[in-house]
Amino acid sequence: MNDIKFLLREEREKFLLFNSQRGTDLVLLPDEVEELKKGVITEKLSNFGFNKKNIDNIREISVKRKSNPKRISFPKRLILDLSNECQIKCFYCYMGFDKIPKFMPTDFAIDMIDKSSELGTFEIRFSGGEPLLHRDLDKIAKHAKSLGLFVSITTNGGYELDKLKKVENYIDKFHISTHGIIQIDNSPNIKFYELAKEKMRYLRDKNKSFRINSILPKVDGSYLEKLVELADEVSSDINFFIYRPFGRNSDLKEVRDLAPNLDEWLNYLKKLEKLKKNFPKVNITTNNYDVLQKKGIERFRLLMDFNNCPTSEEFFTITPNGDIYSCGFMYYHDSEKFKIGNAKIDNLWDLWSNDSKWGIFRESDDFSVCLSCHHFQRQACYGSCVAEGYFSEKYLDLREKYICNLSNIK
Repeated sequence: MNDIKFLLREEREKFLLFNSQRGTDLVLLPDEVEELKKGVITEKLSNFGFNKKNIDNIREISVKRKSNPKRISFPKRLILDLSNECQIKCFYCYMGFDKIPKFMPTDFAIDMIDKSSELGTFEIRFSGGEPLLHRDLDKIAKHAKSLGLFVSITTNGGYELDKLKKVENYIDKFHISTHGIIQIDNSPNIKFYELAKEKMRYLRDKNKSFRINSILPKVDGSYLEKLVELADEVSSDINFFIYRPFGRNSDLKEVRDLAPNLDEWLNYLKKLEKLKKNFPKVNITTNNYDVLQKKGIERFRLLMDFNNCPTSEEFFTITPNGDIYSCGFMYYHDSEKFKIGNAKIDNLWDLWSNDSKWGIFRESDDFSVCLSCHHFQRQACYGSCVAEGYFSEKYLDLREKYICNLSNIK
């Protein structure tokens, strides 16, 4: 491994300094970068984890490229779906396990990491399916680390411990998903949940960085409490994603029936607020909308931050066969409609810089119209998420200029 600890990338009228040990970035103005290069360490830099010893540990990405003033020059994160295979195969999962090859070729994965690194990517996120089923994950992750990149992985943890031990030195952060468990006390996937807990305890004891991710379908209150208790035991943050029926089985009644309605979601939030007080050491968050941090505002719908989804703005996904999608939730349903291109034949920079390729994901920055829409937060639409909107209503028309046309439907 080399000694690269920071990446510096030029943007329009600013720079991004990335800490490849923490996985965080800092915006710097040109004069601040000049001071940095002279060895002046400000309080801002110090709080970011940067000191004089790190000046020789910077890889500078100085190639100037034209970019949209609203958009960074290249995504901070590249998501590589290394595997389309999963040992759990939940019936409500959005993945289409039979649509594309099971595993991304190793040489292709390394090539994508090289090209993205040259263009300025800071982080590689391995996902799937279950990426730890890829036989060369250790080789691929080791290569990414050799370039000074932050390497993270989304995994279900439902495998033997030896698989994790093989890659642990090349992974900076583990995102452990408990999505396969929707009933902790009576689940056909309970054995995978027990295996996942084993991985969490191992990572805790090794002082490795990880976070628990869990969907929130229709469940009773004990589900939330038991997961938060687990997060407390293993000293982990926990993030809850409200369950939405995406992808391959989204039209099935039993899948759609798992989605909580607005009142149920509000009730979950109240319970989570109590759990946050009872478990002060656990950082509890909810999806991209950290409503638990907001106080004194009536109703959940007014607590929302209406920002465009970061997909197509800060990251994109490459599937095992090389197809590029703005959002991983979209490529198992109407896949050709949402496909941006294919990394085996298309130039990554050309695709990224062509706004017309990304369609609805880049066409709207204003989601305030959602507040006046009676469909907003009714059963599945929570604003700002294209995938949630698309799969929530059959009549949603993504060809419109704005995020949806539901506000015109009475």
